[in-house]
Amino acid sequence: MTPFILAVFVCFLVSVDASATVYTPVIPLPKKRTLVLVDSADKARFKGFFSFLESWLEVKYESDAVPIKKYEEYLFDNIIVFGIQKEMNLDLMDFVDGGNNVMIVARPAEGEEGLPSWLRNAVAVNCGLQYSHTLVLDRFSNHDNKADHILADNFIKSKPIFPSSPKTAVVYHGLGITVESHNPLLLKILTAKNTAYTPAPEDEAPIQAIGTDTTLIAGLQTRIGSRMVFFGSSQLLGDEFAQNLEVSKEVAKWNFQQRGVLRFSDVQHARSEDTGMTGTYRIREPLTYSVKLEEFKEGSWIPFTAEDVQLEFTMIDAYVRQSLKYDSNTKRHSLSFQAPDTYGVYKFAVDYRRKGYAPLIFYNQTTVRPLRLNEYERYIPAAFPYYASVFSMMGSFIIFGFVFLHLKE
Repeated sequence: MTPFILAVFVCFLVSVDASATVYTPVIPLPKKRTLVLVDSADKARFKGFFSFLESWLEVKYESDAVPIKKYEEYLFDNIIVFGIQKEMNLDLMDFVDGGNNVMIVARPAEGEEGLPSWLRNAVAVNCGLQYSHTLVLDRFSNHDNKADHILADNFIKSKPIFPSSPKTAVVYHGLGITVESHNPLLLKILTAKNTAYTPAPEDEAPIQAIGTDTTLIAGLQTRIGSRMVFFGSSQLLGDEFAQNLEVSKEVAKWNFQQRGVLRFSDVQHARSEDTGMTGTYRIREPLTYSVKLEEFKEGSWIPFTAEDVQLEFTMIDAYVRQSLKYDSNTKRHSLSFQAPDTYGVYKFAVDYRRKGYAPLIFYNQTTVRPLRLNEYERYIPAAFPYYASVFSMMGSFIIFGFVFLHLKE
C-alpha cells in the first residue's frame, strides 16, 4: 500500500462516527393496561387469579370483542383470552408485534374442544404450537386415580420465570401442546412426565404426543421482547389447588414483563490509562470497556449481576471475545483487553440471549489506526542481528582502510 493511499484510509477511519450505537428496541415499562376477555361465570370461578392481577395491573373485563386500537395506537398493553369459545376478530399477532403481551388460556369442557378455531389456527399455529383435541392422560402419576388429572413437575430451569423451582407438582386437567423443537423463541415452561400421553381422536393415529414432548404451558418471546403464554388448561389458574395458582402467578409475572427484562446505559470505552470516552485507538493499545446493565424486577430496575455477558470486539470476525466482569462497588460490567494488531473499523458488541430473559443486543462503533511514523520503536530487539552486521561491516571497512593506507610493503 503506497503512503498516499494509507494516509487516505487512515483519514477515513478517523472520520467514522465512533459514538454510533445500535441496539434492540427497549419496550417501555411498566405495561399495566390489561384487557381480560372472559365469560362472566368464569370471572367468579377464578377470583384468586384475577384478584392477583388487579393488585398490580389496570384490568378491564369484557365478554365480547372490543376495539384494541385507536388512531394507530393500542389501547391496551396486555390481553388475556380466558377460555372464550366464541369467534372474535382480533389480530393478536399484530398486537404482539407492537411490543405487547398476550396470554391464552384453554378451557376444555364436555362437548367443547377448549379453544376456538381462530386461536388454534390464526394464533397458535403461527407461533409454532399445536393444541391437541383430547385431554392429556397419565395412568401412573395422577390425582385421585383419575387418568385425566395428571401430576406434572417438569418446570423450566429459568430464574426469570421461576426464581426458585416449585417444589410441589401441579394437578393438570386439560389439553396438550406440541411445540416446534427448532424454534429458538419458544419455551416449554411446563411439560408432562414420561408416563403421560395425549390420545388422538378416534379417526386419527393412536397417539398425538407422549412423555415430555407434551407441553402443558408454553411461552414465546419475540426478538423485540414481547411475550406470549399458552395454557392448556384453565385449572392451572383456579383456586382449587394452591400449588396451581402459585405457578400461574409466577408465569403471569414473567408474561407481563415484571421479570427478565434487561436494559443497558452509560456505555464507556477508553484507553486503560484514560478516564474519558475515546473514539480512536492505536493497534496493540490496552483498552477498557464498561457498561451499566439493569434488570426490571417486581416493578423496579435493579443491577444485573450475571457473569456470563460476553463482549466481542469485531471487524467482520471477533478478534476478542471475553466475559464482562461485574463490579459490586461500581455496579458496572467491565473488561480490559489489548486492541488487535490489525487496524480498521471495529465494534464493541454485546449480544446477550438467555432463556427467559429479553434479548439484549447493542454495539458501539470505533476505529483502530496503525502506528504513526514517530510512534515506532527506535531499536527493535528482533533486528539486533542486522544492527550487528551493519556495525561489523563499518568496523571492517575502517580497519581495511587503515591497513590499506598506512601499511607499507
